[in-house]
Amino acid sequence: MDRIELERDKAFVADRGYDAVDIIQKILNKGLKSAIKVKETVRMRIRNPSRQLAKRYWKEYGKERYSIEQLFGSVEAVLKICKFF
Repeated sequence: MDRIELERDKAFVADRGYDAVDIIQKILNKGLKSAIKVKETVRMRIRNPSRQLAKRYWKEYGKERYSIEQLFGSVEAVLKICKFF
């Protein structure tokens, strides 16, 4: 991420693989909104403020990631069908 030039105040949408506190801090230091699905269980609540912020942004921007995943899934399904013909 250090070599990439990014626009400020944009959302960095990622899955649970990026929910480490140090990664979220790097994203926030770049001026981005960290929209990351954070691992959470019933017994363990999220205590870290940066992870809480990531969870809040995920609720706002997670739907966009879902629609993109659906698009790529549909394209992949069509390509698999075309492969047989």
